[in-house]
Amino acid sequence: MTAVSEAVRIREPEAVTELQFSALGLMELDALAQRVTDYVRSDLGVDLVNMTILDKRDLVVRATAGNRTEEMVGMRFPVRTGLGGLALSQRRPVNVDEYAQVQSPLPFRDVMVRREGIRAAAGFPLFVHAEALGLLFVGRRGEKTISQDDAMRLNDIAATVSPMVGASMQMAQAVEAARADERQRLVREVHDELIPLLFGIGVNARRAREIAALDDRRLHDQLRSIESLAGAANSMARDALDATDAVPDGRDLALRLRTVTRRFNGRAATPISFGVAGTPFLLDQAASDTLGSVVTEALNNVMKHAPDSGVAVTLTFGVDMVTVAVMDDGGGHRELNLSPLTTSSAGRVKFGLKSLRHRMSLLGGRLQVSSNEDGGLTVRAWVPALP
Repeated sequence: MTAVSEAVRIREPEAVTELQFSALGLMELDALAQRVTDYVRSDLGVDLVNMTILDKRDLVVRATAGNRTEEMVGMRFPVRTGLGGLALSQRRPVNVDEYAQVQSPLPFRDVMVRREGIRAAAGFPLFVHAEALGLLFVGRRGEKTISQDDAMRLNDIAATVSPMVGASMQMAQAVEAARADERQRLVREVHDELIPLLFGIGVNARRAREIAALDDRRLHDQLRSIESLAGAANSMARDALDATDAVPDGRDLALRLRTVTRRFNGRAATPISFGVAGTPFLLDQAASDTLGSVVTEALNNVMKHAPDSGVAVTLTFGVDMVTVAVMDDGGGHRELNLSPLTTSSAGRVKFGLKSLRHRMSLLGGRLQVSSNEDGGLTVRAWVPALP
């Protein structure tokens, strides 16, 4: 039990629950589930706590506290069976004093009754609006049952953490969608750029073999061309590997851009600087994803077309606008046509930035590419500040 008295815990359960969970914020689902199970076991003094999450037709144990068997996390059981299925189908807590009598799947009941020694148990459904998310399961091993006061407390906790669980599940889905989008982008780049580069390497190697006995100077030039093409192909392979790195917290744009610039610094000829102005806050997922993609695509263009340039990335949190800017000093590109990004003559501005312009417009934002006085480019994008 915690230091909170029984009287206060029963009289003001909602206030105590808000005090304990309000600081958790948006967390990865498994981390949130573990925090909740640890808290419930400590606060109520129960022997076992599980959090199960609905996955299609199964409930999956995502976190546990007080367990004796290691294999409990990850166990799956049909949603329409056992105590959990009953709680979800009736949309209310279910409390039993003799768990061995519950018609649960045999493997799960074997773990709970024989290995864990659970006697009394209760299940509290997790819902957001009309959508079932999962179940908070608690059990006792001794003669003590799950009291009415415990049930009231657990019901308050389940109601409080349900929106957090829902937000974590949405975040996981958004991260997976971002990974899927990135994989599709890589497929396009490999098809449109890497394969032609590799083809060019083969063609130049064949030409080098054909002229080897005729002109040593021409052979030297041809081999230099092969070396240049191979370097470009290697750079694209590095991009592909970088893109498979773990995605940071989707809405934390400052963290995301620090990760992106750190990766690019690993192969940049000169350091890439990154700065944040204003007070950072978490953005809407779509806004964070799109602004992050703008910076990544702009840095890709610099690495491919002006690799010796100095580059500065800035992120500005304003009162009503969030802005990212990527500025390089890559001379030698004054011939770039800065016509609207929908045209096909944008030179260094590749298809990726063109498609991002449409994504920005859907968010009420804008994407702008302009030339600098030193001969480089500035890619700037901004969206309304809607955390």
